[in-house]
Amino acid sequence: MAGFSIHLAIAKRHIEKNKTNNEIDLYKGVIDPDLVDDKNISHYTNRDEIDTLYECLKFSAGLYEFLKDNNIETDYNKGIFIHLLTDYLFFNTFLDKNYMLNAKYEDFPKDLYYSYDKSNEYIEKKYNISSIFDNVELKTHGEKIKNDYKPIDGEYKLLIDENKIYEFIEFVSDIDLEKYKDKILENKCNILP
Repeated sequence: MAGFSIHLAIAKRHIEKNKTNNEIDLYKGVIDPDLVDDKNISHYTNRDEIDTLYECLKFSAGLYEFLKDNNIETDYNKGIFIHLLTDYLFFNTFLDKNYMLNAKYEDFPKDLYYSYDKSNEYIEKKYNISSIFDNVELKTHGEKIKNDYKPIDGEYKLLIDENKIYEFIEFVSDIDLEKYKDKILENKCNILP
């Protein structure tokens, strides 16, 4: 999954670019899928049946499966959809494919969370992520994120480039969610925008 800072930056930029009736609900929708124990359920996928790391990551979010049972008319559901599409695009367009094809299961989480540790500070600063939790209704979510966060010790492979992550955040926050939703439903599967 993309890190919380990435998800929140994309949500914030989406709100800045699009009419949003309830920003708090959208942020909650963006945060909630990663605050549960069973991410297969919250991400509408079953990754346990996939053999390789690359295949597992490629199908880490079930956009079509989510849209079969849900609409994106509420800001909460729109937030969940933004979360899922961010994860899908993060693993299918942002991370280096050669790395994912050759990485070992046991190395990947260390490399990924090391990369989040290194990128969180500059993403949070550029997008003023901490201001999101100034709202009383989001304080609990902010506390859950802090409790869920465990810094990783050691030096690992850096997977996130600062300039490229800014480009990714802008790319994802520019997506027309309605058109993308229609494209997914028409093709009946995850598909790139």
